[in-house]
Amino acid sequence: MGKGFEPGNTVMDGLTVNVGSQPAREVRVISTTEIEIVTPRGVSGYNNLYGQDRYGNQTSLEGDKGFGYGIAQLSVTRAALVNPVDVYVEQESGVAALATGYFSDFSYGDVVRHGNAQLSDDQNEDVVYDGTELNESLFAADFNVQNPTSPILVGGIPTLPSGEKGLNEIARFQTYVELASKKLRSENLIDQPIFTAADQHALDRVDGASLLGSVDSIRVLFSEDEEVGVQHKRLYMAAGNGGITRLNFDDQNGMQVIDSVLAEQQVRDLEKVGYSLFASTSNGVEDGGEPLLCVSASGPAASTAFESYSYIESIDPISVPSMGHLSGGDLLYYNKGRLFNGTNSFGNLWGRCPPSWRKSSAEPLRNSDTDTLNVINVFDPLLTQSYDFDGTVFDVLNYGDYIIAALGDKGIDIFHRDQPDTRVRVDLNLLQAESSSAHRLKLAGMCYLFLLWAAALSCLI
Repeated sequence: MGKGFEPGNTVMDGLTVNVGSQPAREVRVISTTEIEIVTPRGVSGYNNLYGQDRYGNQTSLEGDKGFGYGIAQLSVTRAALVNPVDVYVEQESGVAALATGYFSDFSYGDVVRHGNAQLSDDQNEDVVYDGTELNESLFAADFNVQNPTSPILVGGIPTLPSGEKGLNEIARFQTYVELASKKLRSENLIDQPIFTAADQHALDRVDGASLLGSVDSIRVLFSEDEEVGVQHKRLYMAAGNGGITRLNFDDQNGMQVIDSVLAEQQVRDLEKVGYSLFASTSNGVEDGGEPLLCVSASGPAASTAFESYSYIESIDPISVPSMGHLSGGDLLYYNKGRLFNGTNSFGNLWGRCPPSWRKSSAEPLRNSDTDTLNVINVFDPLLTQSYDFDGTVFDVLNYGDYIIAALGDKGIDIFHRDQPDTRVRVDLNLLQAESSSAHRLKLAGMCYLFLLWAAALSCLI
């Protein structure tokens, strides 16, 4: 909008408009007070606008009056052991619950925990071991986002148990590790302390002691569950080695772990339909060589699986037979009776780490040259479909009869579910100057007008 514009094709030839250093793709003079331009792809953030008419007169809009690509960043808040990969926002309270990220993305110094183990019914016979190293990450973290320019960390849910019961679990595990190690050295090495009958008795007391270790926090799923006739807010976390971890979200400022269901493999994604909970899982690293140090080596997952659970008795969830056709992986999406499952998955193989480190943990999805999206109707499992792609399916949406898939550096595919060979490919690199890789999708709108948000690695489109 402005003034002094001269409508007409003969005038447009002498009119130039630049967005930053790039010329506008098209200029249309609507009236003496209105001009319309088609912008070129550009750099995220505000770009200055420069205009010049056929007489050489120049004008500009600079700074925050210029043209902006993308969405303006309001604030940045960082917290230890929080590298968000998924978020749920409670609209009423203004609290955002975050999946805190992959265990492998944190350094050894970030996650290692030291402590002593003491375990004995008789205070005169305490068994104390020093130096057993544990690891700790977060199941979830929550931020108060009521003030968008100043989010506040409310708290995090650590993976190591706490309280008197938790400390006893840690003590049992550390005792087990030390005694099992002593027994192994005594049986296989010379000049080692003898493993006595008293040691064996102590080992028998703590046999089978374990702690969650190398826990990821990959997906957060909100659900309102009825328990004993009362509605409760719950968060279900896809926690890798931590299985399916359920959190109390009634009090957003003080979330607590209710229970954890350990799946056969690492839980990568989940969906809940009524009392049924579906988990997409994978494990290990295919043909991976074990590192010599306490570091990880990544690669395609060695195995994948699809698992189903019933929460009809929420305090006692049980595993139930899974539907066929779905094979597991890193992606699970439910929409109007159909369950979508992406098959690609990657993992980390850990080297010579302390005993509380698991041999493998999850790795974020990465670009590849192939993936398969399997679909099943949960109410009629005989109705299935499969779609092949030339890249990893990072996310998927179902809009009416159409499927929208985020394919990383390949962009976005849109196609009719019954005509998968006819596809529209959206190349995000044609929309802006920065290299883009589509990872998450969000759909908003109704009828035939919709808005598709594509979250890329470095921007939002």
